[in-house]
Amino acid sequence: MDQENWEPFERGREIRSVGLGSVMALTPSGKYYMPFACGNLSMCPVCEGTGTVKPSASRRLVNKRRNREIRSRDLWVKRYGPALHWPAHILARSARLSSLMRQIGVLCSRCGGLGSHEAYDDELWNADAVAALNAVGLSMETSEGDGTYLLAVEIRDVDRYANENNEAEEEE
Repeated sequence: MDQENWEPFERGREIRSVGLGSVMALTPSGKYYMPFACGNLSMCPVCEGTGTVKPSASRRLVNKRRNREIRSRDLWVKRYGPALHWPAHILARSARLSSLMRQIGVLCSRCGGLGSHEAYDDELWNADAVAALNAVGLSMETSEGDGTYLLAVEIRDVDRYANENNEAEEEE
């Protein structure tokens, strides 16, 4: 990344990126998903595509937790909009609710409730890749020209960078 040139991005910001490769070569399933087509996904061999398995808890407890989860998530969507806009404390509560549902064993452990083990494996891979890039100050994006090509991206503020260089020159 350090060998790449900075390019103008937005007002007062610069960007540089490095190609990581195609989704088909990087992800465990090697598939690219479109929101309107899911026919290329294999069903989960454990739950046969339902996303659920027989619960390990009583029906009463399962219904109680499921209703609590539905009410909470509906309230959060009403207050904050889509999950992308939820504050950190709400995301933590959402993760806790998901954890409670996993504890009683309603969601399939192989597909995470998605119904497709391939999609779940890709989702886990994506989360790990984003976390690894974030750890070194980068983010992951898709290429503008090819939505199947992934890029590692670094963005910086030009004004801050210029001030840091001026301070370093003054110290010398």
